Amino acid sequence: MKKSLGDVEEEIGDISKAVSKLGSSKVDIKKELKPLKKGFEDLKDKIDDAKKSRSKISEKVSDVADEVEDLELVKKAIKKVATKKDLKGAEDSLKDEVKSAKDLNRKGINAVGKVTYKNQKYLKAIYSDLHGR
Repeated sequence: MKKSLGDVEEEIGDISKAVSKLGSSKVDIKKELKPLKKGFEDLKDKIDDAKKSRSKISEKVSDVADEVEDLELVKKAIKKVATKKDLKGAEDSLKDEVKSAKDLNRKGINAVGKVTYKNQKYLKAIYSDLHGR
């Protein structure tokens, strides 16, 4: 930016010298000022390009900041995930519950079997009493 301003100052100085040389002569000032006008237009274009560039950089920095925030959320979520230690405890608990259910089921089947066996004996006794065998 300082370099551009230095160029502008030099051009203004050159214009000042040119105007003083003109004095009372009839010279087309517009024609003489065309290079200066072109220089100002180029400077304006460079400034506009710089503005656009800064805007894009600002957007990218904002996007990066959003990504960093997302990474922080992921990091927090990962900390909440169950660990192997937690799963081992759940596995042991589940195995105990399954074993307990199997044992209860086995006891129930055995009890039903005993009752069925007794009922079968009673039925055989009643049958042989009725039919005399």
